[in-house]
Amino acid sequence: MELDYAFLAERADRLHDGRLVVFGGDADAIQPAGFPAKFQVSLVARMLLDDGENPDGHTWGVAMTSPEPDGKRKALIDDQNLNGPHDIPPGMQGGAGLIVGLTIGLMRAGIYRIHLIVDGVEVKTLPLLVENPPHITQEKVEHDSKINSAN
Repeated sequence: MELDYAFLAERADRLHDGRLVVFGGDADAIQPAGFPAKFQVSLVARMLLDDGENPDGHTWGVAMTSPEPDGKRKALIDDQNLNGPHDIPPGMQGGAGLIVGLTIGLMRAGIYRIHLIVDGVEVKTLPLLVENPPHITQEKVEHDSKINSAN
């Protein structure tokens, strides 16, 4: 099994015939109105199955690393079973698709990283740039940081 694609989108879903519908695809930067903030995003991915491979027994999860000084990875979703087709016609490669709705807590500006993990192995890291709100300048962030470190 191998990763075919993975990206962040504002929203995603599947039609009744299995086609993928994406709104706001390739989402990699946001600018919230303020902090703290919550951001809802869809992680869209597809794993390609090897010939004759069954998706049963494979697992997936999602973790996030925030730009906080400790930089610790936090599990958002642990070890879910991967679902996919079982009856693949000859000549077609099967795929197990994921559409995962995430709500991410944002505490500060910086680069957040969303990690897709399949069978315990990180297969993709998706960066999400969170910019300061328009009314917060970088100078104010640095000024407030100096005040907080002095206390």
